[in-house]
Amino acid sequence: MARLPDEQESMFWPWVLGIVLLALVVWVVAQLSDPPPAERSVPIGQSQASAPSAPATEAGGPVAAAGFQAWVRDSAVVLERDPAGAYAVRGLQRLAAAVRGLASEGGDSVLVARADQLTARVGATPPGAVVSADSVVLMFGAAADVVEALDPGADVSVARNLEQARAAAAQLDPTLPLDPQRHRIYRYFDFMGGAVAVLGAAASAAL
Repeated sequence: MARLPDEQESMFWPWVLGIVLLALVVWVVAQLSDPPPAERSVPIGQSQASAPSAPATEAGGPVAAAGFQAWVRDSAVVLERDPAGAYAVRGLQRLAAAVRGLASEGGDSVLVARADQLTARVGATPPGAVVSADSVVLMFGAAADVVEALDPGADVSVARNLEQARAAAAQLDPTLPLDPQRHRIYRYFDFMGGAVAVLGAAASAAL
Protein backbone atom coordinates (compact mmCIF):
# COMPACT_ATOMS: atom_id res chain seq x y z
CA MET A 1 0.00 0.00 0.00
CA ALA A 2 1.54 3.34 -1.11
CA ARG A 3 2.20 6.03 1.54
CA LEU A 4 0.20 9.19 1.32
CA PRO A 5 2.05 12.53 1.00
CA ASP A 6 1.02 13.55 4.52
CA GLU A 7 2.60 10.40 5.95
CA GLN A 8 5.84 10.99 4.05
CA GLU A 9 6.00 14.58 5.31
CA SER A 10 5.40 13.43 8.88
CA MET A 11 8.41 11.07 8.58
CA PHE A 12 10.61 13.85 7.11
CA TRP A 13 10.60 16.30 10.03
CA PRO A 14 11.80 13.87 12.74
CA TRP A 15 14.81 13.13 10.56
CA VAL A 16 15.58 16.82 10.11
CA LEU A 17 15.26 17.47 13.83
CA GLY A 18 17.47 14.47 14.59
CA ILE A 19 20.22 15.69 12.26
CA VAL A 20 20.08 19.21 13.74
CA LEU A 21 20.31 17.85 17.29
CA LEU A 22 23.22 15.58 16.33
CA ALA A 23 25.10 18.51 14.78
CA LEU A 24 24.47 20.56 17.93
CA VAL A 25 25.85 17.79 20.16
CA VAL A 26 28.97 17.43 17.98
CA TRP A 27 29.55 21.19 18.13
CA VAL A 28 29.22 21.30 21.94
CA VAL A 29 31.63 18.37 22.36
CA ALA A 30 34.16 20.06 20.03
CA GLN A 31 33.96 23.31 22.01
CA LEU A 32 34.47 21.53 25.32
CA SER A 33 37.46 19.53 24.04
CA ASP A 34 39.15 22.47 22.29
CA PRO A 35 42.23 23.59 24.29
CA PRO A 36 42.42 27.16 25.55
CA PRO A 37 44.20 29.63 23.26
CA ALA A 38 47.41 29.59 25.29
CA GLU A 39 47.81 25.84 24.70
CA ARG A 40 47.10 25.79 20.96
CA SER A 41 50.03 25.20 18.68
CA VAL A 42 50.73 27.73 15.97
CA PRO A 43 49.12 26.64 12.67
CA ILE A 44 51.45 25.74 9.82
CA GLY A 45 50.42 28.82 7.89
CA GLN A 46 51.33 31.15 10.76
CA SER A 47 54.96 31.55 11.60
CA GLN A 48 56.16 30.82 15.08
CA ALA A 49 57.98 34.12 15.04
CA SER A 50 54.81 36.04 14.24
CA ALA A 51 52.87 34.41 17.08
CA PRO A 52 52.40 36.55 20.21
CA SER A 53 55.67 36.73 22.05
CA ALA A 54 55.83 35.18 25.48
CA PRO A 55 56.67 37.70 28.19
CA ALA A 56 59.93 37.38 30.04
CA THR A 57 59.47 34.35 32.23
CA GLU A 58 59.60 34.58 35.98
CA ALA A 59 60.73 30.97 36.21
CA GLY A 60 63.92 30.21 38.07
CA GLY A 61 67.24 30.45 36.29
CA PRO A 62 67.78 26.70 35.74
CA VAL A 63 64.26 26.28 34.33
CA ALA A 64 64.62 29.30 32.03
CA ALA A 65 68.04 28.17 30.81
CA ALA A 66 66.90 24.64 30.02
CA GLY A 67 63.81 26.02 28.32
CA PHE A 68 65.90 28.22 26.03
CA GLN A 69 68.15 25.36 24.98
CA ALA A 70 65.11 23.18 24.25
CA TRP A 71 63.59 25.97 22.14
CA VAL A 72 66.79 26.26 20.09
CA ARG A 73 66.84 22.53 19.48
CA ASP A 74 63.21 22.51 18.34
CA SER A 75 63.38 25.72 16.30
CA ALA A 76 65.36 24.50 13.30
CA VAL A 77 62.18 23.70 11.35
CA VAL A 78 60.68 27.08 12.24
CA LEU A 79 63.80 28.85 10.99
CA GLU A 80 63.46 27.24 7.57
CA ARG A 81 60.04 28.80 6.92
CA ASP A 82 60.09 32.04 8.93
CA PRO A 83 61.77 35.35 8.11
CA ALA A 84 65.23 35.20 9.66
CA GLY A 85 64.85 38.63 11.29
CA ALA A 86 61.65 37.62 13.08
CA TYR A 87 63.29 34.38 14.20
CA ALA A 88 66.30 36.30 15.52
CA VAL A 89 64.10 38.66 17.56
CA ARG A 90 62.04 35.82 18.99
CA GLY A 91 65.18 33.94 19.95
CA LEU A 92 66.62 37.05 21.59
CA GLN A 93 63.41 37.49 23.59
CA ARG A 94 63.71 33.96 24.91
CA LEU A 95 67.44 34.35 25.55
CA ALA A 96 66.83 37.60 27.44
CA ALA A 97 64.23 35.84 29.59
CA ALA A 98 66.68 33.03 30.37
CA VAL A 99 69.45 35.50 31.16
CA ARG A 100 67.18 37.47 33.47
CA GLY A 101 66.16 34.28 35.26
CA LEU A 102 69.79 33.37 35.84
CA ALA A 103 70.65 36.89 37.01
CA SER A 104 67.73 36.89 39.44
CA GLU A 105 68.77 33.47 40.75
CA GLY A 106 72.22 34.81 41.54
CA GLY A 107 70.83 37.85 43.35
CA ASP A 108 73.19 40.27 41.60
CA SER A 109 71.24 43.52 41.20
CA VAL A 110 73.71 44.92 38.64
CA LEU A 111 73.33 41.85 36.43
CA VAL A 112 69.57 41.93 36.86
CA ALA A 113 69.58 45.54 35.68
CA ARG A 114 71.71 44.60 32.66
CA ALA A 115 69.38 41.72 31.87
CA ASP A 116 66.40 44.08 32.15
CA GLN A 117 68.10 46.48 29.72
CA LEU A 118 68.60 43.62 27.27
CA THR A 119 64.96 42.59 27.64
CA ALA A 120 63.78 46.16 27.04
CA ARG A 121 66.05 46.56 24.04
CA VAL A 122 64.78 43.39 22.40
CA GLY A 123 61.18 44.16 23.35
CA ALA A 124 61.41 47.56 21.66
CA THR A 125 61.51 45.84 18.26
CA PRO A 126 57.96 46.04 16.85
CA PRO A 127 56.40 42.72 15.74
CA GLY A 128 56.82 42.24 12.02
CA ALA A 129 59.43 45.00 11.74
CA VAL A 130 62.22 44.56 9.21
CA VAL A 131 65.30 43.87 11.31
CA SER A 132 68.72 44.71 9.91
CA ALA A 133 71.74 42.49 10.30
CA ASP A 134 73.76 45.15 12.10
CA SER A 135 71.09 45.63 14.80
CA VAL A 136 70.93 41.85 15.31
CA VAL A 137 74.72 41.72 15.64
CA LEU A 138 74.62 44.45 18.30
CA MET A 139 71.91 42.64 20.29
CA PHE A 140 73.77 39.34 19.94
CA GLY A 141 76.88 40.98 21.38
CA ALA A 142 74.96 42.55 24.27
CA ALA A 143 73.40 39.21 25.17
CA ALA A 144 76.77 37.46 25.06
CA ASP A 145 78.25 40.14 27.33
CA VAL A 146 75.57 39.58 29.96
CA VAL A 147 75.94 35.80 29.81
CA GLU A 148 79.71 36.16 30.18
CA ALA A 149 79.19 38.33 33.26
CA LEU A 150 76.98 35.60 34.75
CA ASP A 151 79.95 33.22 34.87
CA PRO A 152 82.25 34.43 37.67
CA GLY A 153 83.95 31.01 37.76
CA ALA A 154 84.93 31.28 34.09
CA ASP A 155 83.68 27.78 33.27
CA VAL A 156 85.65 26.44 30.31
CA SER A 157 82.59 25.09 28.48
CA VAL A 158 80.74 28.39 28.96
CA ALA A 159 83.72 30.32 27.62
CA ARG A 160 84.04 27.98 24.64
CA ASN A 161 80.35 28.26 23.78
CA LEU A 162 80.46 32.04 24.08
CA GLU A 163 83.50 32.19 21.84
CA GLN A 164 81.72 30.16 19.16
CA ALA A 165 78.54 32.24 19.55
CA ARG A 166 80.47 35.48 19.11
CA ALA A 167 82.19 34.04 16.05
CA ALA A 168 78.83 33.15 14.51
CA ALA A 169 77.55 36.66 15.20
CA ALA A 170 80.71 38.20 13.72
CA GLN A 171 80.15 36.24 10.50
CA LEU A 172 76.83 38.02 9.90
CA ASP A 173 77.31 40.46 7.03
CA PRO A 174 75.52 43.75 7.91
CA THR A 175 75.31 44.65 4.20
CA LEU A 176 73.23 41.56 3.35
CA PRO A 177 69.65 40.58 4.24
CA LEU A 178 69.31 38.17 7.14
CA ASP A 179 67.44 35.42 5.28
CA PRO A 180 70.51 34.10 3.40
CA GLN A 181 72.40 34.12 6.72
CA ARG A 182 69.89 32.20 8.79
CA HIS A 183 72.31 29.33 9.48
CA ARG A 184 74.63 31.77 11.29
CA ILE A 185 71.74 33.00 13.43
CA TYR A 186 70.92 29.43 14.37
CA ARG A 187 74.57 28.71 15.20
CA TYR A 188 74.64 31.73 17.52
CA PHE A 189 71.56 30.56 19.41
CA ASP A 190 72.84 26.98 19.49
CA PHE A 191 76.07 27.97 21.22
CA MET A 192 74.32 30.47 23.50
CA GLY A 193 71.92 27.69 24.46
CA GLY A 194 74.88 25.55 25.47
CA ALA A 195 76.34 28.37 27.56
CA VAL A 196 73.16 29.18 29.47
CA ALA A 197 72.42 25.46 29.96
CA VAL A 198 75.76 25.04 31.75
CA LEU A 199 75.06 28.11 33.88
CA GLY A 200 71.57 26.83 34.65
CA ALA A 201 72.91 23.44 35.71
CA ALA A 202 75.45 25.15 37.99
CA ALA A 203 72.70 27.30 39.51
CA SER A 204 70.54 24.22 40.05
CA ALA A 205 73.38 22.36 41.76
CA ALA A 206 73.94 25.32 44.08
CA LEU A 207 70.35 25.27 45.33
